[in-house]
Amino acid sequence: MIVCREPLRRLLRHALRFGVALALLAPVPASAAKQPDAKPEEAAETAETEERPTIGYYATTVGRSHFEIVIVQYWSKGAKFRSETVVAGHPIITLVRGDEYYCWDELTGEGYVVKRTPQAIAAEAGRERPFGMELQELIDEGGEQIRSETLNGVRVHVYRVTDGDGKRTLWVDADRLDLPVRLETYSRATGRTGHLDWINWIPGLVISDAFFEPPEGRHFVRFDSYEEYLQRLGRGPIPPAPPLFHYLLHDRGGAAE
Repeated sequence: MIVCREPLRRLLRHALRFGVALALLAPVPASAAKQPDAKPEEAAETAETEERPTIGYYATTVGRSHFEIVIVQYWSKGAKFRSETVVAGHPIITLVRGDEYYCWDELTGEGYVVKRTPQAIAAEAGRERPFGMELQELIDEGGEQIRSETLNGVRVHVYRVTDGDGKRTLWVDADRLDLPVRLETYSRATGRTGHLDWINWIPGLVISDAFFEPPEGRHFVRFDSYEEYLQRLGRGPIPPAPPLFHYLLHDRGGAAE
């Protein structure tokens, strides 16, 4: 089982609330190349029969808290989500699809799957992707734009919110406002400042549905409800790690825990 020191564990659990600096667009797939013009009636028929492709996203973050560094990779396709977080050399995989939340260690094979709460599933309707929604969260909590500037060659708008816990400052791409670039978080309780930089954004990535399937033949400890998971957790830690994206498992109507 992975055991994290508290500052690192806190950074991991809040990874989606942090937000360089280079925002990269995915290459145009070959299927998007220009095609011969279709007849009007053929075009109308195609529009009716073909479904709009689901947008895939990829991003990488580098988080720093005191002397610790955490690197996370994220993939999503609609509501489907996958991430890889390396902790003490162990790749911890999070996989979310439908009503299931998976967490497993690629090295040891240990893992579990929990049935997601209806609240967490319902929250998917209000967002384009299951990660990188820091701007909307900050605005919902009373944050406001305080300035505009250039960060590492990228034109950004800067937002800030201050509350009893501390202060959060968010940099977002000025040309694509929904994409976070950096988030700086100051904690009044510890006096420490944490940073998370998004070093890569690839919207429009083509991702197979099979990428969001759990590995075949692997045994997962299964919990048929979030309450069952909490009851078992009360008896001790569940390998390999606590849920790193808790709001995708149990959303109580607020921001990520």
